[in-house]
Amino acid sequence: MSDFNLIQDIWQNAATPEPEDISVIIADIKKKRRQMLRKLLFGIVSLTGALAMIVWVLFGYDAKIITTRIGTIIVIIATLGGIILNSQLLNYLRKPLDPDTDTKAYLAKMKAYQKTQQFMHTRGSLIYFIVLTTGMILYMYEFTHGKLFYILLDYGLTLSWIAFAWFYLRPRTIRRESKKLNSVIEHLERIAKQVEEE
Repeated sequence: MSDFNLIQDIWQNAATPEPEDISVIIADIKKKRRQMLRKLLFGIVSLTGALAMIVWVLFGYDAKIITTRIGTIIVIIATLGGIILNSQLLNYLRKPLDPDTDTKAYLAKMKAYQKTQQFMHTRGSLIYFIVLTTGMILYMYEFTHGKLFYILLDYGLTLSWIAFAWFYLRPRTIRRESKKLNSVIEHLERIAKQVEEE
């Protein structure tokens, strides 16, 4: 019975946590939003640069086999898809609501962003990788056709890089981005709850 009384005393005398300083949380949310925005902009600029190079190759290289042109067009489609998906995410962050004044609307916007991001990380990236891999395989066929060493080297390196990106880089990126976004949403939910209690 004394153990129960001891636990009860600890429970009753435990300090109730002070409400967090909302301005600190808001500053952290804005910082994370800027980081996400920069990453998306960098992705869009990188993909646009890659797209320009691929289009230059399409028109600058005189392919002897039709698979080379088909592969290049498929890679262009994959790259455009990546730009479109990143642009959709960018639209959620470009004109932010102010979390100081409208926490619930900002929270709803971040949850919509999270839903779109989850689609992008699952189906979007799967489609992107399949289309990109198909295009690259078709593109490289002209250069490796009939040369076993180059088939093994080129396809081996390309498929190894794609597997590394899919099985290692992609999950790490998803975890890091999800953790950051979950933190923002969690902070916004706490602010909304704190505002309701006041």
